[in-house]
Amino acid sequence: MATAPAFAVDFSLTYLGQQIVPTATIFSATNVGGLSGIDYVAASGRYVAISDDRSGINAARYYDLSLGEFQRSATPGMAGVSFNAVTTIQKPGGGAFAVNTVDPEGIRYNAATDSLYWSNEGQRAAAGFQNPTVREMKVDGTHVRD
Repeated sequence: MATAPAFAVDFSLTYLGQQIVPTATIFSATNVGGLSGIDYVAASGRYVAISDDRSGINAARYYDLSLGEFQRSATPGMAGVSFNAVTTIQKPGGGAFAVNTVDPEGIRYNAATDSLYWSNEGQRAAAGFQNPTVREMKVDGTHVRD
């Protein structure tokens, strides 16, 4: 027999629109393509977005960006999108990840520690095996822990 939840919360989502970063957009000598995770940083009013590039085009990285909520585009263009910084994600021990040794997917900001948590999808291929991981890094990209 099903029981009612202890409490119910009214919840709704509102679609605000979309902003499409054009293919082959370059920022700070990096190819911006493949943004797969995004989080809002309330203290700065900006966002962090992680690239799912496996260090194949550029080193694994995340971007600091601003999004204009009321500037939208249904076609590729930079209306309302402003990239502010790019940070290389460092492997444990320091330095950039080698090609195909990481597959970044998600990112979340932790205001309590001023750090970022990010997920690595892992890999199941004949060429190698990598377990999925959740890692913590400082905002400068330095590895903190798995």
